[in-house]
Amino acid sequence: MLNWNTEWAKPGSTRGDRVTDQIATHQPDVACLTEAYPDIVPENGHVVTSSDESSYENEGGRRKVILWSLDPWTDVSQAEESKLPGGRFISGVTAGYRIVALCIPWSMAHVSTGRRDRKPWEDHLTFLKGLAPILAELRR
Repeated sequence: MLNWNTEWAKPGSTRGDRVTDQIATHQPDVACLTEAYPDIVPENGHVVTSSDESSYENEGGRRKVILWSLDPWTDVSQAEESKLPGGRFISGVTAGYRIVALCIPWSMAHVSTGRRDRKPWEDHLTFLKGLAPILAELRR
């Protein structure tokens, strides 16, 4: 499994091509990318993404979390019905394994950028509080 924060490396850019090449070079069965574009993963796999509801600029379809696998995904959830701040959760089953991927909001999420309607740590704490029941349900 490969886990990588791509820091918004754009597909087709020098940095984006390096990300794609490294994934292909290491040949993981599953890759979890945060702050990524869906088009940055190799074409020989299957992609599921968090929703685009993070309330930040969504240039080019970028997502807070992307899961890529050589095998197809089933039982996919973006936890949209939960109390989590949007666009930061994706879960699915591939090759018989449940994979949960998330991007926990940083302390200043939506304080001075994005919606600018939060206090420091507000989204972070809300996310952690909302995550517990989701993980408990997935363990069943």
